[in-house]
Amino acid sequence: MRPEQIMIIRLDESHFSEMSELFHDVFSCAPWNDDWSDPDILRAYLTDITENPNSLSFGYLHEGKLSAISLGQVFNWWRGREYNVREFFVSRHLQRKGIGTLFITAIENLLRDEGITSMSLLTARKTPAFDFYITNGFHESDGMSFLVKNIK
Repeated sequence: MRPEQIMIIRLDESHFSEMSELFHDVFSCAPWNDDWSDPDILRAYLTDITENPNSLSFGYLHEGKLSAISLGQVFNWWRGREYNVREFFVSRHLQRKGIGTLFITAIENLLRDEGITSMSLLTARKTPAFDFYITNGFHESDGMSFLVKNIK
């Protein structure tokens, strides 16, 4: 399957239930093992990403079912418009079958058509996701560092 042959849709509130189910299924299992058992917290998290003015979210349909998702925002930057991917995930049953690569390539084509010049994201180094992104043309930024401070 080539990128132009896959079915990509823009996600909106009508996809929220299916999007929540897929997110929970992917991230509640290895290697993430996140606890998304509270549906209110899951809804709030996804709402934070998808219901802001610069939100841009895509879905990949496989046999008519939402099977991969990219949730992000578009930011205007001095170097051009950037799509910051907050979450990118593929159904556990379709992982390692090339779907993610087809999906991200199709997204790149759509972004290019809209004048968006770059994509950025954060991911953990010691997960399969890191290798996936490197294989798909992403690289670590030499000039940036992700910093965290816990406040208790």
